[in-house]
Amino acid sequence: MVHDADPATYETPRLMDHSNPIVSIVLPTDTLGTVAPVLERLRRLNAPERIEVILVSPAADTLRIAAASEAGFHSVVVRPIDTLAPLGTARAAGVLAASAPYVFLGETHSYLWPDALDPLLEPLVRGEADVTVPGFVNGNPTGVISWTSFLVAYARWGSGGQAGPLSDCVPYDFLVRREVLTQAGDFLHELLSDGERLNQRLHETGRRVLFVPDARIDHVNLESWRACLHEFLLAGIVCGRQRSVFWSHPRRLAYIAGSWLVPAVLMARAWPGVRRLAVAGSIPVLSIPSMLLIFTAKALGEAAGYAGLARPHHPEMQTHYEVHRLDFASPCQPR
Repeated sequence: MVHDADPATYETPRLMDHSNPIVSIVLPTDTLGTVAPVLERLRRLNAPERIEVILVSPAADTLRIAAASEAGFHSVVVRPIDTLAPLGTARAAGVLAASAPYVFLGETHSYLWPDALDPLLEPLVRGEADVTVPGFVNGNPTGVISWTSFLVAYARWGSGGQAGPLSDCVPYDFLVRREVLTQAGDFLHELLSDGERLNQRLHETGRRVLFVPDARIDHVNLESWRACLHEFLLAGIVCGRQRSVFWSHPRRLAYIAGSWLVPAVLMARAWPGVRRLAVAGSIPVLSIPSMLLIFTAKALGEAAGYAGLARPHHPEMQTHYEVHRLDFASPCQPR
């Protein structure tokens, strides 16, 4: 039987009456079916009874009923929200609803490997880091498009990388001490909207980010050029708007004029990870020039955002690609 955890949050009965969860995994979703593949994989983690699953959804009442049958976890919490767009607001709501000391910000199309949680937890528990980042693996390596989509987003955090401190944290799919996020207060939703603001906050507060490549996570990527280009165009528009909302007109014009440099800057950031995979022969050769095409789409989007061309439906469309990624890609085979 599902009961009220507070006036706005619902929770399944705890499987362990006298213990608290160690990790809360936050998953914004619209229906239980959308997130079902992730829940299936989470049950394969070592000791899933330590995990509190936080489902953030605009259809909370329906999801609460469906989630009542979910078993194997410490608990499943359903957090109501008006809309999933922008996802940063939904993720923030999930973090605030979490009761575990460590929070993992998940996605509907990324899957931790069964042995991934303990290596991510250990540095946090020992006080060696405040944030841990897993090593990313292409969950649907079907060809040039899926590899291009993967590389532009996650080449810097590929599973073949070297363990150690990171200067930049991945935007999501990381494990973090809960207080690191909650201390941001009213700005939490902004931090969880894009990696740039999150990293600024982590640098300003002296937080330590550790890369744990042996803790692997599969990420499913778009397989259609149209969808891929559209998503990165939307990402650029939303990013440009968020950055420039309080900017002066001269500053906006300066960034619009310099937007042609964005593909080169983004390629330079991704290149070490791309080169490592290319040397290992893991990627199709055409994925590398294709990355410039995707980065160009993002640059055009940023220029449109700086120019004030963003519209309310743009974050909603971007959120649709994020939440319903499996509608545009092959499923990931279980590990």
